[in-house]
Amino acid sequence: MRYLLFLTTAILLLSCKRPNPAANTISKITLARSGAWSFYGDAMCIDSTLAYHYLKNTGSRKQLYYQGKISQAFWDSLNRHFDAIKYQTIPDSTSMGGQDMIFMELVIRYNGRKKRIIRIYHDTSAVVKVSKWIKENADTIRLVPLNKPVFFETTYQNPPPIPPLPLNRIRPPHAKTGY
Repeated sequence: MRYLLFLTTAILLLSCKRPNPAANTISKITLARSGAWSFYGDAMCIDSTLAYHYLKNTGSRKQLYYQGKISQAFWDSLNRHFDAIKYQTIPDSTSMGGQDMIFMELVIRYNGRKKRIIRIYHDTSAVVKVSKWIKENADTIRLVPLNKPVFFETTYQNPPPIPPLPLNRIRPPHAKTGY
């Protein structure tokens, strides 16, 4: 009888153990911000190895590459933020209009899948808020310049090429009217 009481108590105490925290399902996040007419885009990539890569576009078509390392706590927090907004169920894009706007492109790799989300950067949706949180917290990472380019899965960080002017189609002004 004494052993039965001891065994029951031991089983009860062992069953009260805390559940394990959920494993990080995201393996890589790439975030890009487009440039408007007066701003040049940038991109960042963070992966589960805690590597951080950053691309800054300058106005002279020169791209500057940097690398750094994030902490495990930041990576876990990033995963919790995305799990809280249920990133797997977010629509890929919303209706977007306008030309002089800053757009955000987010590519999330998780469980062998890829989710691409595009939003206006000044949107108030949860995914934009999390992306801005990433950008604000990533600004504290010590970066080292790189001499070689880094591949980013996003395309919005690249400014669109300036279209050539069709000089042969522009008529010269008339001498009398000026038009």
